Amino acid sequence: MATGMSGTHGHTRTETNWLAIGGLASGIIGLIFLAILFGPIAILLGALALRQAGKGGNGMAKAAIVLGIVDTVIGIVLMLTRGFGLFIGG
Repeated sequence: MATGMSGTHGHTRTETNWLAIGGLASGIIGLIFLAILFGPIAILLGALALRQAGKGGNGMAKAAIVLGIVDTVIGIVLMLTRGFGLFIGG
């Protein structure tokens, strides 16, 4: 039995950054469906999440921005090559 140890392990609980989660979800959805719509949403939510200091989720926010950029580029390329109908199932 260890002495001098308390039940709490000194972990601090960080608050969930819902903007980062929403941005990441938008970026992932954009890879599958309507990239030109969900890409900019992911970029916006990721940027807003990065501006909120102290809420955590910086990694998710950065991933949302990267996925949003990828989604937007894919959407533009598909529109220019007339592959957009194939991408959205039309």
